Amino acid sequence: MIGFLIRLGVMLMGKYLFVLPHGDGDALVIEYKAYIYAYHFGIDYASVFSQGHNFLAYLFSFVYDIVGREEIVLNLIMVFLGTLLIKYIHDASYLIWKDKKMAIKIAWVAVFFPQFCLHSALLLREVPVNLCLLLCVISFIKYMRSLNLIFLIKFIFFTIFGMLFHSGIFSVFIGTAIFYAFRNRNISVFKKILMLSVIVVVIYLLNSSNIGLGKFGGSLDEGLDSFYLRESMYTSGGSAYPNWMRVTGTVSDIWKIPIRFITFLFAPLIPFLVKSPGHVLGLIDSIFYIYVFRKFYKNRKTLKNIEEYKFILTVILTLSLVFSLGVSNVGTAIRHRAKFAPLLLIAMLSKKQLSILKINK
Repeated sequence: MIGFLIRLGVMLMGKYLFVLPHGDGDALVIEYKAYIYAYHFGIDYASVFSQGHNFLAYLFSFVYDIVGREEIVLNLIMVFLGTLLIKYIHDASYLIWKDKKMAIKIAWVAVFFPQFCLHSALLLREVPVNLCLLLCVISFIKYMRSLNLIFLIKFIFFTIFGMLFHSGIFSVFIGTAIFYAFRNRNISVFKKILMLSVIVVVIYLLNSSNIGLGKFGGSLDEGLDSFYLRESMYTSGGSAYPNWMRVTGTVSDIWKIPIRFITFLFAPLIPFLVKSPGHVLGLIDSIFYIYVFRKFYKNRKTLKNIEEYKFILTVILTLSLVFSLGVSNVGTAIRHRAKFAPLLLIAMLSKKQLSILKINK
């Protein structure tokens, strides 16, 4: 209830008092497209199911079909989804660690986490992507424990549904393949090959259908060309990356990849200055990211035998790498890393829980 009231209050302030950070860009475009789609003015379905902002606008258009162009209704839906996100963060934490008190503490962090509150008040893709990532991770962990195919199907469904909101979620399949390739605990070679085969088949079908792959140029075959095209485009503005960070396609640019990775995770604290209200919120969660990754490194020896943790961490790192190469300014980086922030929360450990794990080990 407190999480709901906070999100409702932020939404009402943005609606009637002042423009929220990130509330004057993509959020306005998505709302306008929802209005256009509601009246069926030239809907390009190929674009709808390949470009995430178009897909969200298309879903919103069904609401406008019923209630008319009442933007407040869309805002209330986002507030509800943002509140639901708190519940699933709690459920995922309890599923992994089996500690009710810890799950509640992590849920309280989610209640006040600045980016979650902000995105629950705006018509943006972050909260839907958050929910899809949590649901696919919960489904896959349940599959690992029970080998029930229903959970595997749910994992594939929620990952593909998340791709419709943003193509970068495709990398969850890549992260899962990497995890299974190096997984060596309680799994036969046959089961490992079978899971990798399933992932390869899903990737092939998605690539053939072009579903959700708009950011990759429509298919993985065009992904590299699309990446170089974006890199060659000049990005202006106070938060744009400097030109020397752009990857031009030569071997000599390999050293830029870890710099892009670190910048993506920890900007604007590293290496940029705060230049807008949105960056202030980004500064807060950049400190949070540094804290969490420091804990990951510090506790790596204790956690290396917990398969659920290793799966989540592999997915986080894969998403971070893909997103870090796909953004060219600090503002976009702040929003993109917020897409997988719930996974960071559920992978956190309290000192008490860590002590219990050390004793058990």
